[in-house]
Amino acid sequence: MVGVRHADQLLQCIRWISCPDDPVKSHKFTTVTYETFLQRLGSEGETTHPIAANIVKNDFYFAVLLTGTDKQDEGKALVADLIDLTNSAGLILRKWSSSSNELFSVIPIGLRDERTSFKLDSSTSAVKTLGLIWEPAADIFRFTIPNLGSETSITKRIVLSELAKIFFPLGLIGPVVVQAKIFLQTLWKQKCDWDDLLPEELQGIWAEFRRNLMALDTLTVPRWVSFSNDLATVELHGFCDASNAAYGACLYLRCITSDDSTIVKYWLASPPSRWQIFVANRVSEIQHITSSGLKYETLWFEGPLWLRQDRATWPSCTVPLPDIEQTLLEERSTVALPARAKLPSELFALRSSFTDLVRLVAYIRRFVHNCSPNNLASKRSGTIKLQELNETTEVLVRLAQGDSFPEEVAALSRSREVKTSSKIHALNPIMVGKPIRVGGRLAHASIPESRKHPMILHHRHPFTKLVVEHYHRKLFHAGQKLLVASVREKFWPTNARDVARTVCHKFVKCFRNKPTVHEQLMADLPSVRVNPAAVFLKVDVDLCSPFYIKYPIRRSTPVKCFVAIFVCLATKAVHMEVVGDFSM
Repeated sequence: MVGVRHADQLLQCIRWISCPDDPVKSHKFTTVTYETFLQRLGSEGETTHPIAANIVKNDFYFAVLLTGTDKQDEGKALVADLIDLTNSAGLILRKWSSSSNELFSVIPIGLRDERTSFKLDSSTSAVKTLGLIWEPAADIFRFTIPNLGSETSITKRIVLSELAKIFFPLGLIGPVVVQAKIFLQTLWKQKCDWDDLLPEELQGIWAEFRRNLMALDTLTVPRWVSFSNDLATVELHGFCDASNAAYGACLYLRCITSDDSTIVKYWLASPPSRWQIFVANRVSEIQHITSSGLKYETLWFEGPLWLRQDRATWPSCTVPLPDIEQTLLEERSTVALPARAKLPSELFALRSSFTDLVRLVAYIRRFVHNCSPNNLASKRSGTIKLQELNETTEVLVRLAQGDSFPEEVAALSRSREVKTSSKIHALNPIMVGKPIRVGGRLAHASIPESRKHPMILHHRHPFTKLVVEHYHRKLFHAGQKLLVASVREKFWPTNARDVARTVCHKFVKCFRNKPTVHEQLMADLPSVRVNPAAVFLKVDVDLCSPFYIKYPIRRSTPVKCFVAIFVCLATKAVHMEVVGDFSM
C-alpha cells in the first residue's frame, strides 16, 4: 500500500454518523486508491517497461491482475518486467498463478499461489477470482453450485433467495439461469405473496430445477480460445432471439486459416475414402455430425455446425415458413394516415426579442405601404409610430394563430363556433378586429378593450415565448404570478403558468435569486395542552353550522339548531350536544 501525506489526507476525508444522536465521526484514507496508483505507475513506467506498463494500466480489475501471452519466452520476460515495475513502487504482486508449469517455475517461491501447484488432483488446485473458478493445471473454468437448501415448503421468497446465489459473471450457463428467471416471472404473474406456499405444481418444478442444477458440477469450459498463428480471417458472429418469456444473445469467434477456404471445401464435397487416413477420419466425423445433429451443449458452447463450415454451405438468410393461420400469428393491426405538420412561420425566427421583432416587421410593413402606387400621397417616414407598433403586433398575433389554430380561425372567419374538442373552446373565442380573442363576460367593464378580450396565443408557439420574455424583462424579472397577470392584460397564452415557470427558470439570475418565503414561528402551546388532567376538566367550545331538526315527532315543522362541540384540551376527547337557540 502507498501512503498519502498527512497534509493531503483531508482530500480523502469521509464524514460518518451511525444514528442522529451520535456525534459525527471523521475517517481519512491514509493510502492511495488502487486505480489512481496503478494509472500513475503505468504512466511512469512507459519508457522503462513499455509492455508491463500497458498491462498495469489496462489489465487490473480492483486488486486482481488477469493477463497472458502467446509464447513462453514472452511470458517469462513479462513476469520479470511486472515484478520489477511494481517493486519499484513498493507494490508486491503475490499469489501468482499460471497454466504453464514452465512459466510458473520462474516465479519466486514467495510470490506463488501454492494452491495452483500442479497436482495429480487438479480439483484441489482451483483458484477462485472475480466470481470464477479456474483450474490452472487444465486451464479450464468450472462451476460450483451453491447450496440451494432442501426446504419442501417453497415460497416466492425462497425462490428469489436461491436464484440470487447463482452468480456467473461471464454468462456461460445463461440457458440454465434463464429458466429460473422465467419461473420467477410466473410467480409474479400469478401474484403469489412472498411467504405463501406455492401451488404443488410449481413446487415440483422448482424442486426439479434444484436437482438438475447439480449436474453443473461436472461441466467445464476451456479458458483459452485456441487458434494458430497462420490465420487468414478472424470473424465475430452474433446471434440473438426473443420471446414473450425471455430474450438472449451470444457471440462466437470464427477463425479461418489460410488454407480453410480452398482445401476444406473440396474435402467435405467428396467421400472420405478418397483422402489420406487423417483427413478421411476428420471428414467422416464432420459429415456424420452433419447428418446426425449436435447436442444442446455443443450448440451452446460452439455455435451452429454450419458456422465451422465453408461460407458457401451456409443456410440462406430467407428461410421459407409453413403456412399458418393469421389468427395464430397475433399480428397487430396498424392504421397509417398521412399527416403533415405545419411549422411556425420563419418570420418569428428573425429576431430573438419581442421588441426587435415588432420593430423589424413594422419597418417591413412601412416599406410595403410606401411602395404601393395607391399610397404615393400618404407615404410614411420618420420614427415608428405607436399605432404602427400596435398594428404590427396584431399582425404577428394573427400569423401565430394561423400556425397554431388553423381550424379555429377558419370557423370564426365564417361566423361559426369552434369545435368542442378545440383547446380554446372553454375561452369562448371571438374574432374582434381579425385576431382571435377571449370572449369572457366583461363587455360592460370600464377597462381597455385589450383587457376585456385578450388575444389568444398557443403556449408552444415561439412568438408566445418572445412575448412572455419581454414582459419578464419589462417587470424587472418578476415572479410567475405577477408575470402571468401582466401578460393577460393584453395576451392570453394557453397554459400560461407553465410558460411563465419555464421563462423564469431559463434566466439564471432569477433562478439563483429565488426568494424564500418567510414562515412565522408558532408560539408555545398553552400549559393546559401539555400537562395531564382529568377528561373534560379543561375544554374548548365551538359551534357547527346551522342544522334543521324535527322535534318532538317527525311530522313537526323543521326547527333550526346548532351543535356545540366540546373538545378536551388534554386528551382530545370530543363531546357534542344540540343547541336549540342562543338564549343560553
